[in-house]
Amino acid sequence: MSQFHSRLLKPQKAKAMNFNHVRLCSRLLLVAALLAPRPAQAQNKKLGIMNADGSHVRTLIDMPGYFWQGSPHFSHDGKRIAFDGTVNELFQNDHIFVIDVAGGEPRDLGLGSQPSWSSDDKQICFFMLDGNSNNELPGVYVMNADGKSRQFLTPGAFPRWSPDGGRIAYLNDRDGVTSIWIYSILDSETKPLLSDKVAAVSPPAWSPDSHQIAFLGRRKPEDDRELCLVQTEGDNDLKTLCKDHVSSIAPCWSPGSKILFVARPPGGSTLFARPCKPRQVDADRLRREQLP
Repeated sequence: MSQFHSRLLKPQKAKAMNFNHVRLCSRLLLVAALLAPRPAQAQNKKLGIMNADGSHVRTLIDMPGYFWQGSPHFSHDGKRIAFDGTVNELFQNDHIFVIDVAGGEPRDLGLGSQPSWSSDDKQICFFMLDGNSNNELPGVYVMNADGKSRQFLTPGAFPRWSPDGGRIAYLNDRDGVTSIWIYSILDSETKPLLSDKVAAVSPPAWSPDSHQIAFLGRRKPEDDRELCLVQTEGDNDLKTLCKDHVSSIAPCWSPGSKILFVARPPGGSTLFARPCKPRQVDADRLRREQLP
């Protein structure tokens, strides 16, 4: 779900493939499949799972009465999947569920949207919308993986836990513009990441080494979406990687150092893989390395 509703790469810079997949992991690919139409305008979306090569497609869970089942996120050990479910299009009353990859009954962890696992799989961050049935504050929360010890962290939405476990990136307003913020787990402090006035229009996507974040942004409200990359340390250098026909589907990273994103040129949607050099680590400090 989302409240936040951008040039094609040169052939040598991007590898294109038919857009049949949404989210990659090292072993499996998880999709929110549109399976059974419902009356009126809604569609009943179910979670599906398949191998990374597209084989063995199956429905992971069917939850009657739920308008939406989505936002899937694998635990780092690959054994569990956290996701959210929506009844009657009331996203403020989403519930977070966890299910074993092997299948079985999902475990209801309570209200919340867009779960993201901590690096040790012991906790989950998520966000709450205003007007929820528990009258809880809207914003970013963390809880244990069993749903206990829910704790409010900060106003914001669409949190993503860093792979190194030390930070949570999320979206929040900054001077009237939706921007990316970083919450430090160690210091319990939050700060804006973007020095440029660029509106983030997708959830942040951490690089595997936690040194970079990819996202979709707009310089001005009337501008097209751009695929952007920002450093999370030092001067927070911001680069535009692509700004032609970039779709509204949020980017993600492959297990290596490639950003996966969807573009929609005339003729249909295409999934691109944009190579990015990992940020180099000096003995004394992290240093920025220019992209090709």
